[in-house]
Amino acid sequence: MLEAKGGADVLDAPTVAPRPKLVKTKPDAGPVPLSKIITEGVITITPELALRITQQCGYERQRPIRPAHVNVLASQMRRREWTSGTQIHFARLPDGMLVLLNGNHRIHAVVRSDTTVRFQVLVTDAPNMDGLKTLYRRHDRMQAGRTIADALAAEGLVEKHGLQVRMAQAVFKAMPVIHNNFQGARKADPYILRSDEHRLRMADDWWATAQLYQDAIVKAPEIIKKHLAGGAVTAVALVTLRYQEAKADAFWRGIANNDGLRDGDPRRAYISHLITPRPRSDKQAAKAAALAWNAFFRDRPLNTVRVQAGPTTILGTSFARAPKS
Repeated sequence: MLEAKGGADVLDAPTVAPRPKLVKTKPDAGPVPLSKIITEGVITITPELALRITQQCGYERQRPIRPAHVNVLASQMRRREWTSGTQIHFARLPDGMLVLLNGNHRIHAVVRSDTTVRFQVLVTDAPNMDGLKTLYRRHDRMQAGRTIADALAAEGLVEKHGLQVRMAQAVFKAMPVIHNNFQGARKADPYILRSDEHRLRMADDWWATAQLYQDAIVKAPEIIKKHLAGGAVTAVALVTLRYQEAKADAFWRGIANNDGLRDGDPRRAYISHLITPRPRSDKQAAKAAALAWNAFFRDRPLNTVRVQAGPTTILGTSFARAPKS
């Protein structure tokens, strides 16, 4: 569930809970066997226990670990954004051996984050190795994941801020673009790209500006509006409206209304750019919008928007200078 909570104190918090010691039968007797610790129910997993699980409960057919995904989960755990009690699944073979079928990345994240996390543990008996394969294959094969629209609807943000669903989604998508100084996803922190909580914390400062943008483009034809509601273009629009509200309103409203724009008007050049079919990355989309805006801001003519390599700068805003590499 999305929940925008806390501030710097939460972000800097090192752990989600105290770290209990592993239970031992008696001094110097060694750790309790995992088969005695891992039972159905809610279990506290310490980094030490998680490490034992990774070493002793691996499944040879398990998909490879994705380090970036582990890092994102670990960041959530460290920042207290992780939902306690999520389920992990073990299979138990006839000889008592436990095999982790679902939750491998999460267990690695506990080790990486050096925090203690509580999980709901499911243990299923597997009669043999074929049964183990069947249990593993069934995971994550028939799911309908929640969309951004579902998540925002659950938060009630559309009603709260008087926004259309499309605009709320656009703001949500714009947050990583702004945070990353319009440099593209390749240089972005994976946590920033995937953390709903972080996006919501950022968006708190932009909802009012989003209302201005929504009003400015309300009359745009659908062929134009679908581009204007993209995350990267919305990011440029939010920034320009925050720092140069009057001029930015004229820029975006002029693009939406297209009421007799003349040759040389940067807004007309940008419209031509938008309706020309071509693949565009977020960085390219943001750069094209910024180029048209920069010409309009300077009152200079522009007939063609040509996107070239290099950083994105947005004149009249805090992004007027090229970001540091």
